[in-house]
Amino acid sequence: MPPSAVRRRALIAINAMRPLLTPAAPAPCALDIRDLVRRFRRTLALDHLSLCVARSEIVCLMGQSGCGKSSLLRVIAGVDAPDAGQIAVDGRIVAGPDVFVEPDQRGVGFMFQDYALFPHLTVAQNVAFGLTTLPRDQRQQRVSEMLDRIGITALAGRHPHSLSGGEQQRVALARALAPRPSVLLMDEPFSNLDRGLRDRLRTDTIAQLRALGTAAIIVTHDPEEALSTGDRLAVMRAGRIVQDGPARSVYCRPASPFVAELLGSSTRVQGICQGGVVQTPLGPVPRPRGSHLCEGGVNCPENADVLVLIRPEAVSVDPEGRIEAQVQSIAFQGPADQLRLSVAGLGHPLAIYGAPGRFAVGDRLRLRVDPSQVICFPQGARE
Repeated sequence: MPPSAVRRRALIAINAMRPLLTPAAPAPCALDIRDLVRRFRRTLALDHLSLCVARSEIVCLMGQSGCGKSSLLRVIAGVDAPDAGQIAVDGRIVAGPDVFVEPDQRGVGFMFQDYALFPHLTVAQNVAFGLTTLPRDQRQQRVSEMLDRIGITALAGRHPHSLSGGEQQRVALARALAPRPSVLLMDEPFSNLDRGLRDRLRTDTIAQLRALGTAAIIVTHDPEEALSTGDRLAVMRAGRIVQDGPARSVYCRPASPFVAELLGSSTRVQGICQGGVVQTPLGPVPRPRGSHLCEGGVNCPENADVLVLIRPEAVSVDPEGRIEAQVQSIAFQGPADQLRLSVAGLGHPLAIYGAPGRFAVGDRLRLRVDPSQVICFPQGARE
């Protein structure tokens, strides 16, 4: 990568924030995005997107490749300008009609997936790079504080090429946080790390964001990470936020089949409302309370077609169960086996979890379905 490109990315990453001429008024949102539009020729990357990130709040942003996640981060950071809409940071408009604040004056930090560290600078020099507006003694003190906070003081004199992936990640985090941004954007920051290190660094990173009170948007494609990290989960599709809320709520009450299947595997089953329940090839399933079948929680219309999504955790092996099945295949997944079962009336296998080593291909089982884990949508619901 040309040195000029590396320098530009690093300038954005470390958020070399200059003092504002007029202090920003208190605002409920650290980051307030309203009706944002970004086009690339005929492609609408951001389609009237709105999102508010509160002070000190951590939001996980999840979506399939090409849905606009990276475009959103680039527009927030000031790498790209929106075609319409408005962005405010701590109540100060930084992008909008006739307004465009340069990236280094927004109060927004950006931590790239590849970290974008300066290869010719030491760790301490990388962390200090965005602190040029501070007097020298304050700059050195801030660097020392950040190195100590992130636990990388021993690496201060080393260069990026001599560091492991985890060490580089910590340096990039220290550099992004050193200017004390109002909002930190993190583009899949843990995806390049092995699982054990990824889990540990994710926990450490969240702890640092909490301690500093820094609002953050963390982009991820990993459902487990999206569900276990942060205060809120925002699901993005085709340039829009299609669902936004606490992770548990989004998982248990997905707004569409798309959201439900993005966050975990499930088996699609056709059902029909009859007698106040949903009749399926797996037997009658009580309509879950608050399902998306009907507004206001009223009974679903008689004979209405229903799409039923059954997650693996919704089905258990029970000798007293009413559903007969046979094991077709077994995939060992560590803490549990994933069983694929044939069930009369289903045109495709049903996936469930079972205790490792307990079952064998060909075994005949009886199953029970937990209605609280079943998700129902009207047939033809928007994907």
